[in-house]
Amino acid sequence: MNQYKMKKVIFSFETVTPMFLGGADMNTPEIRVPAIKGALRFWWRAMNAHLVQKKNDKWDYSVLKQYETAIFGGTDPALQSRVKLRLDNPSLSTPRENFEKLDKKSKNRVSIYVSKIGKQITISTMKYLGYGLYDFKDNTKNRNYLEGSWDLICEYPENPVTVKIKENKAELEKEINIEKELQIAFSMLNLFGTLGSKARNGFGSVQITSKDFPLLKVEEVKEYLKKNQPLQSEDQVTGIVPYTAFKEIEIIASGEVNDPKLALDEIAVCYSKTRNNVKDKNYISEAKISKIDAERYPKRYYFSVKKTENGKYQWQCLYLPVLIDVVKDEYKTQNKQFQEEMKNNYKK
Repeated sequence: MNQYKMKKVIFSFETVTPMFLGGADMNTPEIRVPAIKGALRFWWRAMNAHLVQKKNDKWDYSVLKQYETAIFGGTDPALQSRVKLRLDNPSLSTPRENFEKLDKKSKNRVSIYVSKIGKQITISTMKYLGYGLYDFKDNTKNRNYLEGSWDLICEYPENPVTVKIKENKAELEKEINIEKELQIAFSMLNLFGTLGSKARNGFGSVQITSKDFPLLKVEEVKEYLKKNQPLQSEDQVTGIVPYTAFKEIEIIASGEVNDPKLALDEIAVCYSKTRNNVKDKNYISEAKISKIDAERYPKRYYFSVKKTENGKYQWQCLYLPVLIDVVKDEYKTQNKQFQEEMKNNYKK
């Protein structure tokens, strides 16, 4: 690490929606560097599926893992991160409202089917999106949340670094421009990212600005994916990828309102109606491939809320597939149905 000249950049983070993030004591909310770094790694992997290769009709992630370790560090092999992160000027507050009090401000209620009791029930929109953040019987277990802003100091090698990458039994020297790799990760976190519990449902949405680090716009990250297309397979077995990865950026629904909590309210109404109307609910909540891989994966749809230049709040639903390439007709049909339902259920 000491052989490289390090560059320091400051990112300013702002919470847009209530953030349920903490350490060992989940009832005491706090912003933590590992959570931010984990989010950066997540978005970096999602945007770099082109590094996944095929060996003996199976996906091979060794090259992807080596690049990720070279940037963010890892244990196999043991390598220190080339990216140093630390918090600065935290101006965060814990409102006196916990989840229960936040829930009482819900504008609407939604109807859901509970399989255990075999009937539809009606609950608030916040409870629908935040299931698990509260305890009906014990009010002391209702989670507290964070609001506010903080700076993140990021240090990384100013010039490209040379690393050794094992590929096809050969050890090759590759140059990695850490700044460009971080640009992709921070840009995705800014455009679509969330932190903390129930992040995929829109809680913990963050906005990032930096005076000396250019963040990419949506069209620019789309162009990045066009230039770095993942391998494709028509084979149902070898086409399964056990981690979230993009083939393209696909925003299937969005809306704009005057308040971030109202944005969450709209997400809940639209999402619940869509779930009630689609045939295969497993398709929404998990990428579960019967008879091939019964492991549970995160749902394919990622909600976030961002503040617009005109001071309003835009919620969006991002399609985040677990499959590198959705080639099966059944997936294409289900995704099309979900998109149509989301658009039909959203009323401005």
